[in-house]
Amino acid sequence: MKKLKIPQLSKLAYYILAIGLPLIVIVFSYILSLLLYTPENEKAIVLLHIFSMLEYASMSFTLVVCGALFADIVIKKYE
Repeated sequence: MKKLKIPQLSKLAYYILAIGLPLIVIVFSYILSLLLYTPENEKAIVLLHIFSMLEYASMSFTLVVCGALFADIVIKKYE
């Protein structure tokens, strides 16, 4: 069976990235929504939709990274 190769970053860096990226996006979009939101400001509403999509993307990234790390741990255990 072919071994999975994880790129040069350490696993700790991947965990930090997987947890930190969604938190940064969520906090930034929340602050942006507080600063820009008015019912008349249509550009702000579009920006909020874009940032909500970024939140979903960063959460998906978190799931993929954590899943890959978990799979690596399981593969190493059963080698």
